[in-house]
Amino acid sequence: MIAHAEAFSVFRKWQDEGLLLRVDARLGVMSFSFECFVSRVEEPLIGLLLTDCGFIEFVFDNTWAFDFTAPDAARAEMAERFGGAPLGKREYEFGEGIIAVRETGSRMLFLEIVRKV
Repeated sequence: MIAHAEAFSVFRKWQDEGLLLRVDARLGVMSFSFECFVSRVEEPLIGLLLTDCGFIEFVFDNTWAFDFTAPDAARAEMAERFGGAPLGKREYEFGEGIIAVRETGSRMLFLEIVRKV
């Protein structure tokens, strides 16, 4: 696991670089997936600008834990770095990511979209 400050520094980097992200989440009885840009980082809040419309904000208080992930760190072969789009229309190569988890079972995965393939 990594400290909240480290996770938020990655979110700030993504905001500064204007990187497109893929978010997959399971929060209680809800599951969702979307593409977005980081628009606001004010710990413990993350604001996301959705690519299709609108925005969403999440507050990651001290009940959340974070971890860092990257294809290179996991030694994933290039062919394994691809995933489908939420609506199944596109495929992506993913880069670095942040995993946010709670003891309740809630889980969010934030991944850089390196390129569409």
